[in-house]
Amino acid sequence: MLDPTSLFTWEPHVDQRTLRTPTMVVTLGSYVDAGHTQRQLDRQLLEQLPNRVLGRFDADQVLDYAG
Repeated sequence: MLDPTSLFTWEPHVDQRTLRTPTMVVTLGSYVDAGHTQRQLDRQLLEQLPNRVLGRFDADQVLDYAG
């Protein structure tokens, strides 16, 4: 089993001790999203709300490419 602490990597500029009640919004796209709802939601949120990258999630560790 993979170490779950390695799934998320903080950006170097982020001091985790200063974060208060962080909220992470994740949208996941799929080939069955015919209306491109996920892409539209991403664009709307990023253009309309203040945001910054706090870290990266390594989805490759949890996806089963063999199936």
